[in-house]
Amino acid sequence: MNHYILTEDERRIICKQALESLEFWLRRLIHDTLSTDFGDDYLSATLNGRNIINNNIRGKIQERKNKEPERFPRLIDASLLEHQIDIICNPDLYNSFFKEPFKLAFPNGREVTKTFLERLVYPRNCLYHANPISVRMSEQVVCYTNDVIDSLKSYYRMIQKEQEFNVPKIIKAIDSFGNVFHFNTSQDNGIFLHEKPEFYLYPGDTLTIEIEVDPTFDESEYSVSWYGPNMSCQNKKMVLRIDESFVSIGYQIECHLISNKTWHKYSTFDDKFYIIYKILPPL
Repeated sequence: MNHYILTEDERRIICKQALESLEFWLRRLIHDTLSTDFGDDYLSATLNGRNIINNNIRGKIQERKNKEPERFPRLIDASLLEHQIDIICNPDLYNSFFKEPFKLAFPNGREVTKTFLERLVYPRNCLYHANPISVRMSEQVVCYTNDVIDSLKSYYRMIQKEQEFNVPKIIKAIDSFGNVFHFNTSQDNGIFLHEKPEFYLYPGDTLTIEIEVDPTFDESEYSVSWYGPNMSCQNKKMVLRIDESFVSIGYQIECHLISNKTWHKYSTFDDKFYIIYKILPPL
């Protein structure tokens, strides 16, 4: 990609997308890795008598979540790029937990990983505070983020192949109310919104739900199916225009992820989640 022929707006869009993708991968890595050893409250965990996460970092993350709890369902979702770098490159954590995921991109270890990741903080702050970025900075953003993401994808492919069922998974869903749902375990992925008045629906409303699938699997490797009374559509984004035929005390929408394999983890599909809404009669 020749960044010199792009407009400033085009460069900014490309760099924002690259950095948002990187932050998604870093948050996922931190959550998946540390929750395995320390549980869901890993940001408050201790190792060898010391907190594994610096109190100052944990406090800043908690403060951001407290301000916008609906935006950040998990505590790690409120972390900024600099927080993620500090956690991953913590000397007590890197060699034990994060060395392998970054091995392809940075085989020379923690200091090199920290140096290259920190080079992304300044352009990231420029982008999100309406400051200009140079052509050189945009090239670095795309190059470094791609290197890191490729390394993390390689790591996830490696550990998935060691599992009994190497199949694609739904990792996140977002609905038009702004709800964000993360799916990181084998627990029942049921979401119950039908008892929450702020999420009631009426004829004339439009509901959308969009999913994110584990990006280590190519989109050509699976299909997505949505199911519900009077409704069925196929795509990673479902759009439901509600009329009176949808009225229900508990309208269940179910999403199935189906690989192209000749077998499936659950006989006919490989992963699923469902959401229940209440759809009231017309006002």
